[in-house]
Amino acid sequence: MRIFLIKASKARTSPDFNIKSFASSSGRLDVIARAILAALRLSNGTRENVTFLCVLEGPPNPPKLLKVVGSEVEELPESEISIGEIFLRLFKGEKIKGFYLENKSFKEIVSEYVRNPQAVVYYLERYGVDIRDIDFPKGKSLVFILGDHIGLDKESELFLKKMKIQAISLGPKVYFTTHCITIVNEELDRRKLFS
Repeated sequence: MRIFLIKASKARTSPDFNIKSFASSSGRLDVIARAILAALRLSNGTRENVTFLCVLEGPPNPPKLLKVVGSEVEELPESEISIGEIFLRLFKGEKIKGFYLENKSFKEIVSEYVRNPQAVVYYLERYGVDIRDIDFPKGKSLVFILGDHIGLDKESELFLKKMKIQAISLGPKVYFTTHCITIVNEELDRRKLFS
């Protein structure tokens, strides 16, 4: 299983945003919507081998863990606005197959995966070890942590170091969240990991 975990420090945690001004009124949930599409969408369907996680830390009810399970999603929309409409429905308490919302913090979810012997956790960071030099273990879930449009705060980075999570780099530049996800998916596709 491929798992992407984003920490969204400003993303709203209630249905009080305007879908017509999605980016400006939602604490940049539009970034998260695009990340979901990058993680799960294929030209001919949905990546069933991917789970997308995002810890929403914006007002008024943080933290919320948004979980999207590729193997359970019946139909993944093609646009970020359609994903935004799903967010509104989730925040209102509606059940949507493959989409889940629960109360869980960034540290809690990271700690769960670090303690899980069937998972290996990585942090995407420009100065980490080149992804092409990483020998990913077969038969284990691979968890990739990344920041939103702001990046991870210092406290979270220190927490990841304390947890001894390996930092890996996708290249010498700072890339958009969605691009990072696409690059990781492409790298794992080439290696035929969780194809």
